[in-house]
Amino acid sequence: CGMYGVAAVLAALLERQQSGHGQYIDLALLDSQVAWLANQNMNYLVGGTPPTRKGTAHPNIVPYQAFATADGHLMLAVGNDGQFLRFCETAGRPDVAADARYATNQSRVAHRGELVPLVQDWLRMRTTGQWLTALRAANVPCGPINDLAQVFSEPQVRHRGMRIELPHPTAGTVPGVRGMARRAASTSASRRSIQGRSSRTAAAASRSRARRGSVTVTSPSCSTRTRTERARSDRRTV
Repeated sequence: CGMYGVAAVLAALLERQQSGHGQYIDLALLDSQVAWLANQNMNYLVGGTPPTRKGTAHPNIVPYQAFATADGHLMLAVGNDGQFLRFCETAGRPDVAADARYATNQSRVAHRGELVPLVQDWLRMRTTGQWLTALRAANVPCGPINDLAQVFSEPQVRHRGMRIELPHPTAGTVPGVRGMARRAASTSASRRSIQGRSSRTAAAASRSRARRGSVTVTSPSCSTRTRTERARSDRRTV
């Protein structure tokens, strides 16, 4: 809901810049959840049949799901017929890609029940690391399924500085996770104290309440605006 809210606020700000008109944004968590179903929505709306539970498996692409390896699990994402051929060659079974039951994604979806157990047998024969090395070399999309210890020891996660240490007025420092977006002119999050951030947040909230010109975003389930306040929404509030 928050992600859609950010997009809606940015669109409202752009509208104000171009036309001078403000916007009243109506955003519901329920709407966000329904929209988030994406391809599952379309499978139902076009086909008329509610999708069934498939765990991590993609309803329209096979093989595209989590599989167990000799020492863990990985996510295999074979997105087209060329990738399936390279996957089979990497597994030492090019004959399977030539089989009419599996040669195209449409046929693989139709024969999911036979193909998935076969793929699972192959993947159990090597470790996750061995498969990742081989599949990446063959340009077959895949990725490890990590626990959080593995996530924070991942070289790219460490390179991106995703774990941060925040100064705390009484505890020394506390660990945290860096925000996803970096801005060139912003101060590093690791240099901000929790106390300082709280003070700035409170001050910003106070200034926001004092201002009359702001974009108004509400959710039907959590709106605190009164009917009288809503009736005044014709004023330019962006």
